[in-house]
Amino acid sequence: MIAFEPGHRLKALVVDDERSIVEVVRLVLNAADFETHTTLDSMEVCELIRKVEPDVLITDYRMPKLSGIDLINIVRNTHPELPVVLMTAQGSFNMPEDLDRTLYKSVQKPFRNDDLINKVKCAIARTA
Repeated sequence: MIAFEPGHRLKALVVDDERSIVEVVRLVLNAADFETHTTLDSMEVCELIRKVEPDVLITDYRMPKLSGIDLINIVRNTHPELPVVLMTAQGSFNMPEDLDRTLYKSVQKPFRNDDLINKVKCAIARTA
């Protein structure tokens, strides 16, 4: 069971092609007592999921190589229970209906720190 209690650090895997976003998300989640792993390359995510075994995946919507939607489709085939939070700078986007069960919610960039933390925790709690 996943716990939100002192001494138990939840693991987050963050992927975004912008180093500044990855660093900000890492700092925000570390301050909220997450163990945070990051990558700038969406092609590394599957290998990192195997190594890190994260409690949540946080991914950008628009990236080179694999988009956030492409990444979600790949990850849900191997880790269907892994909650995903999708970050986007776009005001709105078309989310395929079949992704609703995998995706908790999107986070609009720029985001408030507390909003990001709440969405991540809710995504994890939803699958616990």
